[in-house]
Amino acid sequence: MKNILSICMLVSIYIATKGQIGIHTPTPKSSLHINGDMTLTSTLKIGGNSAMAGNSGNSGNILQSQGAGLSPVWKATEAVITPVTYSVTQTGTQFLPLGFNMPWLDIPGLSRTVTIPQGKKALIIITGQQCFRQTKNIRKLTGISVGLFNGTPNPLDPIISYTGQLVSQIATGTPQEFTLLPITYSEIIDATAVEVTRVYNIKARVNYASSGADDTQDIQAVNDPMGVGDYSQMRISLMIF
Repeated sequence: MKNILSICMLVSIYIATKGQIGIHTPTPKSSLHINGDMTLTSTLKIGGNSAMAGNSGNSGNILQSQGAGLSPVWKATEAVITPVTYSVTQTGTQFLPLGFNMPWLDIPGLSRTVTIPQGKKALIIITGQQCFRQTKNIRKLTGISVGLFNGTPNPLDPIISYTGQLVSQIATGTPQEFTLLPITYSEIIDATAVEVTRVYNIKARVNYASSGADDTQDIQAVNDPMGVGDYSQMRISLMIF
């Protein structure tokens, strides 16, 4: 008994009146309350009882809580974190009217609906690019923008946008002036209380353009403008947990 008391004093173990044990705390709040770091050099077994030892899980498993009063359980990684990937490519050309802060126009094919089931959360990562080109032999400077929309909080405003320039120096021959703008965005969606649906889509517009003759259908938002693999695409990666 003396040895046990000496050990308790050495490591600051406290036994409360309710049978709760505290390590480095005189006021334990559970059956075992550790105030400090813990090092485990062997197996952690979960869900045992007086008749059998608990489950130690399999290699690579994740310990998942089942809520208050319930023993946690070992789960395979794919059962806890579900990766999903969507990829869409522009399907048609969108001509962009010239002017100052022109309206955002949908890019054909660059839209995808994502649903997070109730009781889950999701990390969403969106990457992609939008290609632009001039179609006529006009010497001018044009500002163009690409925006990512998801209908919230204001459906008319992008959640993120990027701006660039087209500088046309074409005098004769086939137009070859083009540029591309990248798209990068991430967010965490909490669908714990209710299922959440987002419709992500890409739009483009002209911000400004200098005057020039024959402006009709001069600027295009287009897929692979030079046929060398510069695709206008959107890729959505989800980690649902």
